[in-house]
Amino acid sequence: MNATPPLKYGKYWLTDRIAVGGMAELYRGKISGEEGFEKAVAVKKILPHLSDEKDAVSYFIDEARLAALLQHPNIVQIYDFGRLEDSYFIAMEYLFGKDLKTVLHSATQRGLPLSLENVLHIAAGVCAGLDYAHKMKDLQGRLLNIIHRDVSPQNIFLTYDGQVKIIDFGIAKAASRITNTRSGVIKGKVAYMSPEQAEGHEVDHRADIFSVGILLYEMVTGRFMYEGDAMDILSQAREARFTRAERVVRDLPECLVVVLDMALAKHPEDRYDSCGEMLSDLEDCIYHLNFRPNGQKLSQFMKGLFDNELKTEEASMAWALRRVEPMPSVSPSEPQTDPGYQETMILTPEAMAAAEGGKKRRWIWPVLLVVLAVLAAGVFYFSQPRSKDEPVVVRVPIPSEASGEGTAGTAALTEGQAASSSTPVSDPQVIQWLHDARENLESWNLTAPEGNNAHFFYLEVLKRDPDNRDARQGMHDIAERYAQLAERELKRSRHQKALDFVATGLSVDADNRRLWSLKAKINRQAEAQRQRKIQRLLVEANDCLNAYKLTKPKEDSALHYYREVEKLDPGNKEARRGREKIADRYAVLAEKEMNGFDYDSARRYITTGLDVDPDNKRLLVLKTEVNKRFDQRVMRSIKNLFD
Repeated sequence: MNATPPLKYGKYWLTDRIAVGGMAELYRGKISGEEGFEKAVAVKKILPHLSDEKDAVSYFIDEARLAALLQHPNIVQIYDFGRLEDSYFIAMEYLFGKDLKTVLHSATQRGLPLSLENVLHIAAGVCAGLDYAHKMKDLQGRLLNIIHRDVSPQNIFLTYDGQVKIIDFGIAKAASRITNTRSGVIKGKVAYMSPEQAEGHEVDHRADIFSVGILLYEMVTGRFMYEGDAMDILSQAREARFTRAERVVRDLPECLVVVLDMALAKHPEDRYDSCGEMLSDLEDCIYHLNFRPNGQKLSQFMKGLFDNELKTEEASMAWALRRVEPMPSVSPSEPQTDPGYQETMILTPEAMAAAEGGKKRRWIWPVLLVVLAVLAAGVFYFSQPRSKDEPVVVRVPIPSEASGEGTAGTAALTEGQAASSSTPVSDPQVIQWLHDARENLESWNLTAPEGNNAHFFYLEVLKRDPDNRDARQGMHDIAERYAQLAERELKRSRHQKALDFVATGLSVDADNRRLWSLKAKINRQAEAQRQRKIQRLLVEANDCLNAYKLTKPKEDSALHYYREVEKLDPGNKEARRGREKIADRYAVLAEKEMNGFDYDSARRYITTGLDVDPDNKRLLVLKTEVNKRFDQRVMRSIKNLFD
């Protein structure tokens, strides 16, 4: 453990340095306040000797500016950005876990590889976060064109509670960024570059898609996609030259092979158009493989893989954070806790008790009163003029996904929940159910698995508290998720699957207008598609009829197409008339054979025709006639035999 005394840095206490890179150093720390309020944070500081380097500072500012815009559960959350003592810093959520590079290395060393279910869960989380970043718009609705450009195992973080986070937008590029990158400059890790990036060409969001494909390849195969020294790897990357995954791993699911082929296509135009499309195919693969990946399963793997390290890290962090004494009380003339930061946090009584180290519940209401007092102080604080020596800091609202995580032990409600809840929730069991429901909602465990899904926990809350607004909002959120799933399937013209999602969503929230509107839209599109298909089948049937392809070949005949029409529209008159025409053609053939006294062939044509149209009058008459003639021929044969 680091014995260095904690360092006071603005409103933060920096307890120990946990990493240092070429541009910045990362500290573990916390923000503290009265009555035990505290939250673990990570503070990233630009290295002192780079503080005067214009380019380095510009990149650091770019990272903060871009990352602050991104509020997504699969992207590390930025809390603060500012300047202190001629040095820029970024304060972000503290992530308790390991980066993917460390995970893959440890899994190989211990012989505990990631399961395919967890692999798909991780890849889906990365795709979800990148798709959000790629589609981010500014306040004027203009696309920012954010590209990460360094999607690699080092920049994918897996927490011990099963979250997947994209970190380090340090070299990310956006159309509106401060620092422009010249064409021909290669940035990022060569082994995870797209071909166009390795060539130094201009890149778009599809370069990130290729990098995600490399991550998926390595997780699936357990080996690097490119091998050799730096120049060999650069050459392979430029040509997208590698051994296909299905040659490395036997019996690789076909759906996964398709995803890898699309993501790792050499030319950008042959790849997925978006990470959202890749995510959709990954979810389809999960569905077809009958997997149910979630954060809980990934958490179990992480805790099992790092069982020894986890205990040491927990003890180390608890020791580091305990070294910091609570900050002095807030005074109007010299505020030391940041009210802007406090305003983003809505703490539950249980969370406050946890922050106090397990004090008795009699402290709950005094603590809440203190929080209200701090908020009031915040209003006064922002109304006062700032001194020239005070650092300029850009405040970023902290979303619920970040607030409730980390190691400080606090649980935060969402902004919408805070607005809808008239009184704080004091029932510990209800608080736990709401927490479990929100976690499952974020992991898309909406109505499954049984007994451990968002719907289940929200129902438990409503059984105890029928008027609980958070639970009712949660039910609405579940229905909205099913609406998203239905819309995705609708785009792919998978109408039945879309309707199944709508039905499930309506079973959760029967009054959801979006779902009812979707249902009507799906039915309209399904009907239009059905009519188009019927018309195509009728054209095929008529072509076969004219070519005398009546019942053969089996899958390309007039009868086949007419019957397909009747499956879609049982009462279709044109298909019915078509089958009558086929039967009439067989009647003509039967009459021709009867005139040639080939009654056996005639009977075969009649039988086939009646299979097509059992009620065909012409064939029924011919059947009677041919049987009569056949019997007469038999009688003549017998008579000739005796004569």
